[in-house]
Amino acid sequence: MAYLRRKVDQQMGFCNDLLHMVVEVTAHGALRNALCWQLEQSLCFYLLEVARASGNRRWSHGWTLDSNMLKSALESVPCADFQELVDLSQESNSWLADLLGGLENLRKAEESQSLKAELFQPDIIETQPQFIVRSGTPFPFVLEWENLVRITGAMYSVIQRQRLGHDEY
Repeated sequence: MAYLRRKVDQQMGFCNDLLHMVVEVTAHGALRNALCWQLEQSLCFYLLEVARASGNRRWSHGWTLDSNMLKSALESVPCADFQELVDLSQESNSWLADLLGGLENLRKAEESQSLKAELFQPDIIETQPQFIVRSGTPFPFVLEWENLVRITGAMYSVIQRQRLGHDEY
């Protein structure tokens, strides 16, 4: 379980790195998209950590996060931590509902070639010896900067609070 805890912490560290890479609020669509995907990976690793902490060694999941996956996790591993995440996913203004909505929109964009070309064009142009970040109009379907900051902070808080509960028992 220590491995999974380190993995979750590492993934959240990557999220913080991406947050620090984006300086301007209106630009950097690809970096914001990358942060969404990174938050998804972080939460998937955390779900695996919770399953192991709850004593379920056989539960496995895919790496695609959605509300159905959270519900199936709760059915497979009934615990208060999963229940809290399912409840958060169903609240319309929660950080988890916003993340799931952003991920759903990114997946829709992946399926559409015309949107994909616009959404996933690179923001960073490599030059020597530094990177220049191209500014432009915001890309469609990405979460707003303020939401990404809120989601990252709230997710970190939930993980830390739930871990304190695990450590007590």
